[in-house]
Amino acid sequence: MTDRLRAVRHRFATTLLPPLPPEALGDVRLLPHQRQAAARLLAMLERHRGALLADAVGLGKTFTALAVARQYAHSTIIAPATLVTMWQAALLRSQQAAITVHSLHQASVKPLPAFADLATGSSAQHQRVLVIIDEAHALRNEQTARYRHVAQAVAGCEVLLLSATPLHNRPRDLEALFALFRGHHANPLPRHLLATLIVRRDRLQEIPGHAGTTGGGLAGKSPARGPRAAPPAQRVHRPHPIAQHPGPLDRLLALPAPLPARHGAATGALIRLGLLRAWCSSDAALTHAITRRLQRAAALRSALDSGRHPTAHELASWLVGDEATDMQLGFPELLVEHALDTPHPPQPMIEVLERHAAALRALRDHHRATARADRLRAAYIRRIRQCHGEVPIVAFSQHTRTVEALF
Repeated sequence: MTDRLRAVRHRFATTLLPPLPPEALGDVRLLPHQRQAAARLLAMLERHRGALLADAVGLGKTFTALAVARQYAHSTIIAPATLVTMWQAALLRSQQAAITVHSLHQASVKPLPAFADLATGSSAQHQRVLVIIDEAHALRNEQTARYRHVAQAVAGCEVLLLSATPLHNRPRDLEALFALFRGHHANPLPRHLLATLIVRRDRLQEIPGHAGTTGGGLAGKSPARGPRAAPPAQRVHRPHPIAQHPGPLDRLLALPAPLPARHGAATGALIRLGLLRAWCSSDAALTHAITRRLQRAAALRSALDSGRHPTAHELASWLVGDEATDMQLGFPELLVEHALDTPHPPQPMIEVLERHAAALRALRDHHRATARADRLRAAYIRRIRQCHGEVPIVAFSQHTRTVEALF
């Protein structure tokens, strides 16, 4: 970088960036990137009465937010119940123990206090109340009691949202968060306004014009000094092949399409994919998956014989119990709302259902006669345990039946 470019960047930073807050926060020394974020957030709060701090995990959002709260006469915090103790410890370190921490989960069952009532005095500074909301993405659904209670509690306050998950499924999710301080009348949110409401950094960066670099060290602590510890040595093992009999795969791929539930679409490809994933996990997982499909087919046939055509939700509630003791309820007239248009089930529907069930039973019987892979999987796990002695070993599996069978 040329000297001229450095000078331009320095002039830009010192001219446009707001003044940085003090470095000391109680017994915590703020890192440069935390002070820069706090300065930007204070400017946003002054202009828009709210902002979102969406720094990546590990950049110290907690102490950045408390550096902002230090500029207010009245502040409070709303955080998930599991993080209340963490916030209380951070308040002690920053010498702001007078700030109260409220449980976000408590807002799901009862209203929170009206935080605007914290304001006292006649000066403008004493009239400003800051509410910090941690894990703010939990409030993206405006239809919940939690959202309504929080919205009522922060009315008239300035709101600082914290979230390491700023991206949501819909733009409406972000609009719901910003409506906590902008109000619903301001939606939809203009795209150009996002940059003026969000502070997010994925990694520590050096900002010209401010002392020190922001690389290294945990947020809220001094940067690491001296040589860093080397990462642990890793040894990559070759994968162990599992020999599978080709017969079940051929039968699985040839499964005829099932009879869909009421208002449902034919999902033959998805069913085959689910059975294939179970088969790749273990013999036991595939056996259990086939059993569940046969139970579903039997429930659907029972409903059809009673002149009813259940929805997917009704079929899902038909099977009760845990995976070890699945049982099927009777009385389809009570469980299924929709009746068939004819007094007897149409023959084409019965044929589709029976063809699929017969193929499942053939797949189950063939698999039981040829399954050998679980013994080989167990032998590999035993060998790994023998090679590593008393070292703890963690094995991952998607299917509960796989864990049970190998155990």
